[in-house]
Amino acid sequence: MEKDEKRPDEEREDIEELEDDEEEIKEERETETALRQLARGEGAAEEPEPKKDEAPPEKEKKVGMARTVTSLIVLGICLLIFWYVAFYIKSASYLGGRLHHSDPAVRTKAADKLSKMGDEAAPAIPDLIEALQDDSPAVYAQSSTALTELKATRSKAVPGLRECLISGDAQLELKALRILGAYGSDANPAVPDVLRLAKSDNDTIQSQAISALHSIGLVNPEVVNTLFDALKDKSSAVRDQAVSALVTFSATDEAIMPRLIKIVQNPDDPALVGAIQALARFGPKAEGAYDEILSHTKHSSPEVRLAALEAVRRIAPDNAATKEALFAALKDESKSVPGRALQILFELNRSDPSIIEQLKKMKYQLSPSLQKGLDARLLQMQRQR
Repeated sequence: MEKDEKRPDEEREDIEELEDDEEEIKEERETETALRQLARGEGAAEEPEPKKDEAPPEKEKKVGMARTVTSLIVLGICLLIFWYVAFYIKSASYLGGRLHHSDPAVRTKAADKLSKMGDEAAPAIPDLIEALQDDSPAVYAQSSTALTELKATRSKAVPGLRECLISGDAQLELKALRILGAYGSDANPAVPDVLRLAKSDNDTIQSQAISALHSIGLVNPEVVNTLFDALKDKSSAVRDQAVSALVTFSATDEAIMPRLIKIVQNPDDPALVGAIQALARFGPKAEGAYDEILSHTKHSSPEVRLAALEAVRRIAPDNAATKEALFAALKDESKSVPGRALQILFELNRSDPSIIEQLKKMKYQLSPSLQKGLDARLLQMQRQR
């Protein structure tokens, strides 16, 4: 049986269907290709990637700048935190706070660091002054050192130290006096308070106060009068401090030496010993008082006689009258005068060898104890040769 032949219209329909199928297949393939390109970041819709040598778009520039600024801010904060941790814990304010810690070891360490900071320790001045009352000797000692080491900022510490002088606490007053003395003229505002303590009934405080006046160096009538009053004190430590100050201040106040000479002219003056000791410090410059002082080598008081012997030796060591007074003192009835006279004679022997020969001749006129002292010194001289 022969195949049926298709009509022309049927053939045309078949051809159209095949074309439609091919069109659909082509569209599907194009769609798949486009999807694959998009997945790989390709495709016609993608904006062309800028070349390396071309500037980025304006939007990307702004984003980059924002990120840079943010990074710098974060870095700055980190640096501030680092500075706080690394440096603030070493600052005077921080260390001053550590002086109030309950652990003595912590307080000692803080005080020690402050004592090495000089004027940089100024922010901790109130804490350091308070630490002078610390129970730990190490803490108040280092705090005292820190306050003493101040230079340009001493004026900031003076008001607080003045408060210490009126505290009524003897130990605190002594510590404050030592620091103020170290300040020299920077402590001038504290002189009124120091003067009050220079008249204290406590010999230790009085002596330290006079020493502070000497170091501060303010010379005025009130200070000078206080020093002359101190020459009458029974305490040798107080008198010694007053003598040293008067001798120093005489370079500024020319009336001091004449006033001392006037005192030695009165054998009953309660300031006699102190005045003689002060004039002795002047050496040959006090030659105008020599005769008066020489007469006191025979004073009724052993203390006055001893002071007079020391003075004539310093004022005119080569004067025959000085040596005569010293030889006479070898027979003094007191315990202290003969021994000191013998010592001075041996010292003068360096310039006058005849003294030794004279001592040997009068050996048996001396007391047994002084004879032993003479023999010991002669033996010592032989060994030194």
